[in-house]
Amino acid sequence: MITVALAQMRCRVGDLEWNTRRMVDLAAEAASLGAAVVAYPEMSDTGYDLDAARRLAAPVNAPPLATLAEAARRLRLTIAVGLSERDGDRVCNTLAVVGPDGAVAQRYRKVHLFGLDGLDEAGTFTPGDAPATVSAGGVSWGLSVCYDLRFPELYRLEVVAGAEVLLNCAAWPTARIGHWEALARARAIENQAYFVGVNRVGTDAGLVFGGRSLIVAPEGEVVAMGSDAEEELVVGTVDPDQVDDFRGRLPTLRHRRPAAYRGMSL
Repeated sequence: MITVALAQMRCRVGDLEWNTRRMVDLAAEAASLGAAVVAYPEMSDTGYDLDAARRLAAPVNAPPLATLAEAARRLRLTIAVGLSERDGDRVCNTLAVVGPDGAVAQRYRKVHLFGLDGLDEAGTFTPGDAPATVSAGGVSWGLSVCYDLRFPELYRLEVVAGAEVLLNCAAWPTARIGHWEALARARAIENQAYFVGVNRVGTDAGLVFGGRSLIVAPEGEVVAMGSDAEEELVVGTVDPDQVDDFRGRLPTLRHRRPAAYRGMSL
């Protein structure tokens, strides 16, 4: 059983130093509560502002991620954090995972870029082109960012690759917060896996975020959930034995027929 802390935080747009300090403080609080993993929302370094992301995105070997990596090493926990990542002349919307040794264990770049309500992520970010999994606490985690939640194909590929926990780091708006919970439960049930989602609170550039960071068990039960608007650590556990038990009692993943799907256009 693994204790997970979801840092449902309020960011300051463009203030990397303040946001990083806040994340380090929350990591220390999570460690004091016995968490082995602490996760932060999408673009927690720059805030969810595309102009700030273009101007301030940093490579993974520099702060803020270098600072968080040192905190992970010092506190002996795994940190999963949404970042605006600079890679040469590209900027990516990245979920980075740092292990308790302080090394970057995995980077996932958001595959599905949001474009609605005057926001055009594709005008700022280069999309990722592959799913990603990572081992943390002896459990395999499938990684995703915000809008990816609406695309079940990504999660199924991660589960086929061995994922037992599906992690999403988001800046999900209040306007569609009902979808956040419904889709989180659907992804858990259909993949017979835990779904762990950490969301923002506060307002960036006029966009209001809806909180409700949550942990959903494989059968769809919400075992921990944050408030709509308060900054807080949402703490709960994931138990890989529950994944094995549900998959054994209702073996839907074994009943898949991939050969029958090959002729279908997805």
